[in-house]
Amino acid sequence: MRVFEHANLSAKNTCPICHKAEDKPVVLIGIVGTDEGYNMQAVQVHLDCLDLLYYPEEKVIAQKLLEK
Repeated sequence: MRVFEHANLSAKNTCPICHKAEDKPVVLIGIVGTDEGYNMQAVQVHLDCLDLLYYPEEKVIAQKLLEK
């Protein structure tokens, strides 16, 4: 996973977990169903907001996002 030291702070780029547009390290998470060839849309997420879990039976790494 590539870490970007600075977030893209445009109006629509808020972290889907904390809902803030702070300039701190982010990672890009691909959005399911948006792939075209080798390209996929992604959302930027603050690295320190991630709290991932591994589900070995499904072979899935995930984080549940709570509605605000």
